[in-house]
Amino acid sequence: MSAVADEPAGDTGEKSHDRSTAAADRLLRVFARFVAIGYLCYFALLVPEILEVSALVARWWTPTAAVLMFGSGVALGFASFRGTVWMQRTATVNALAYVVMVALWFVAWNGTQIPQDQSLWFTAFPGLASLAAAVAWRPRRAFVVTILVRGDSVRRIELGKASQG
Repeated sequence: MSAVADEPAGDTGEKSHDRSTAAADRLLRVFARFVAIGYLCYFALLVPEILEVSALVARWWTPTAAVLMFGSGVALGFASFRGTVWMQRTATVNALAYVVMVALWFVAWNGTQIPQDQSLWFTAFPGLASLAAAVAWRPRRAFVVTILVRGDSVRRIELGKASQG
């Protein structure tokens, strides 16, 4: 945990961390835990859909995707107890894992028709990957990831449905 803001650092009497840095670290930890809880909730809600959609892809994709997404999301929550560096590394893995998972879906997709009224489970939460990016990166870079994951997942699903018709 970070040093207390009011403790002097050495003989100079300077504070080791100012109050705003300590507050920002606490806020980042709470935010990371919020994202991790979001992943747990989505997992609990989406298990039936994950199992149903597994018939559309190669056998390796569903467990790989679940570990990439939900495992790295929960790991972010645990990393929030380890410190800022751990959180940022884990959040980076989570944000990039979403992009990898969506890209691998087309590799694993067996061409089975997707009903028009059905969405794929991983399109339900691209925002969580964006929030993980916000934990890890500066706002401009996180915003770019937000645009990419939201647009990419929607575009890929529309392409998949269009190829059936």
